[in-house]
Amino acid sequence: MHAFVLVVDDDPMILDLATNMLEELGCRVIAISSAHEALRVLQAEPGITALLTDIQMPRMDGVELAAEARRIRRDLHVVFASGGTSVLGEPFLAKPFTREELLRVMHG
Repeated sequence: MHAFVLVVDDDPMILDLATNMLEELGCRVIAISSAHEALRVLQAEPGITALLTDIQMPRMDGVELAAEARRIRRDLHVVFASGGTSVLGEPFLAKPFTREELLRVMHG
């Protein structure tokens, strides 16, 4: 897999885990802990092809982030991750997830 993935999660352990898994799968990764910062990075990095975002984050949640990100880049592949809530009709990873689950949903 050769995606350029923006990973957004306010939990440093999950952020590190997802980043390491994606890099092992051959992805280029930028890891961010804030949705607002993620939007700035997305505007500055035109090569980003996918967004992996936590759903529950302070100030701006993952659903709001995804909506804004898709305004910037309509073709962006968005995957949501959470320990609880999913988003109807959207690619989703239940935390904690395995590398195989991550690979499956990122290819979707």
